[in-house]
This record gives sequence, structure tokens and C-alpha cells, in this order.
Amino acid sequence: MVRYSTGTFAGDAAPDNAGIYFVPAFNGLYSPYWRDDARGVIVGLTHAAGKNEICRAVLEAAAYQTREVLDAMTRDSAAAGVGVSSGSGESLRVAVLKVDGGMSASDVMCQFQSDILGVSVARPTNAEATAAGAAYAAGLAVGYWSSLDDLKQSVSQSVQVTEFKPAMSDAVRQQKMRGWKKAVTRSFGWAESTRDQKHVASPAAAATDETDTAATNGASGSKCGSGGGGGGFKCRWAERSAIGLVSAVAGAALFAVATKFVLPGLWCDNNKTGSGSGGSTK
Repeated sequence: MVRYSTGTFAGDAAPDNAGIYFVPAFNGLYSPYWRDDARGVIVGLTHAAGKNEICRAVLEAAAYQTREVLDAMTRDSAAAGVGVSSGSGESLRVAVLKVDGGMSASDVMCQFQSDILGVSVARPTNAEATAAGAAYAAGLAVGYWSSLDDLKQSVSQSVQVTEFKPAMSDAVRQQKMRGWKKAVTRSFGWAESTRDQKHVASPAAAATDETDTAATNGASGSKCGSGGGGGGFKCRWAERSAIGLVSAVAGAALFAVATKFVLPGLWCDNNKTGSGSGGSTK
């Protein structure tokens, strides 16, 4: 994200997006669209648009995508009967969205996320939660904290949270979402889907693919999704997810070995004994 020398985000300097929408479909769109033929687009450009407005549209794109994923979760949980049931049929209720990461450093981003969701957004003082979590796990592994309760007590005393509350009217929220959904449709069809490319390259291979797909789907429907050209996209996503899961398990095993045998030798003694200039402060 572009920052000025003052440290502020370029997108924060714009009062609004000047009608610009940015759709980051660089390699297709995942949930809830599943379109491998989509590509990134910027729409709504006018003479009033400058770099600040474009950067603002980039910030807002992340918020729109979060809203759509949350909406998909709400629909799926209602269909599955998961969560707290309600008369409206929507079983998932999010009262507060907790955020972290580099983009959350933007107050404008957090406020817009709260506005477009219609729920509060909570940002901790330490926005790098992933790095902090790794440090906490290492500390527990080497005995820096005696227990999980000891860690919770130590961390809770230093964590402060900034809360952003929705200030956008429902009418404006719906208008902005309509604009976003319209922009998303403009990203469709910019690249040939994998299935289309197979039909052009080899009709025989395409026929084989159709047969295999029908055999896999069976009478109960496709396991990988049967809508439009997104089925193959979902299959590839599932394969990549499986590979990612295996990698994550392998990484966790390596981390466990490191924290058990390597880190204890590197951990400073004064962290526990209080000797040296570091003291015993946690």
C-alpha cells in the first residue's frame, strides 16, 4: 500500500473513492464467485480520480471482499443449521470483527470495514498477531510462561484495542454494495477458462474431461461444483488446499522440533532468572 512520507496511507487522504471500484481478481475470483476467467479491473474512472482515490478504492476492495465472504458464511451456516438459530433463517451472527495485519493500520480502512459490514471492528495495539502468536507458542514451549493461563494473564495486561463502530446508513451501504457487485461482473470473461482452453486445444481431450467429470459427479451432483465454468476452478482450489494442509502440518512438526530441541539452547537464561540487564519482565 502506498504511504506518504508522513506515514499515512495514500488512500486515507481521499474523502471517498470518487466512484472508482477496484476488483483484485489477478488470478480469478474465489468465494463466493468461483470464476477462473475473471481478471483484475479498475472501473468508474473520471477526471476527478487521482492516485488517492485509486488507493482508497484498493482499501475498500478488501472490505467489500470481506463482506461477501461473511455473507456467504451466513448463508451456508443457515443452510446447514449451524450456530444460533433465528427467525430470519440466518444462523451466523458476528457482533465484532477482530482485525490485524499491515492494512489494519489504516483507520479509514477499519472504519469503512465497520461501515460496510454494519458491525464493530476491533484492532489491537499490536497488529502483527501472526508473529506474536509464534512468539507466544515458543515461549510456552521453552517454559517462559508456566501455563496457558499464565500467558493469558501476562498478555491481557498489555493488549489494548481500538474499536470502530459503523456510522454508515443502511441505504448508503446497500448502494455501495450494488456498485461493488456491478464492478465484479465487469471482471468476468477476461481470460478463457481452463475448460474452454481444453475445448479449443483438443476436442477429444474435452470429451474425455466431460466423461470423467460426469463419472465423478454421479447422480448426487458434482463434488467440485457444477455451476458455470467454476467446477474445475473449485477442484484445483481443493487440490491446492490439500497441498497447503500437508505443508502446514509439516511446518508445524518442524516448529515443534525447533521449540523442543533448538530454542531452549538459544533462549536467554535472564528471561527466567532475572539476571542481567533484561530483568524478569515478561
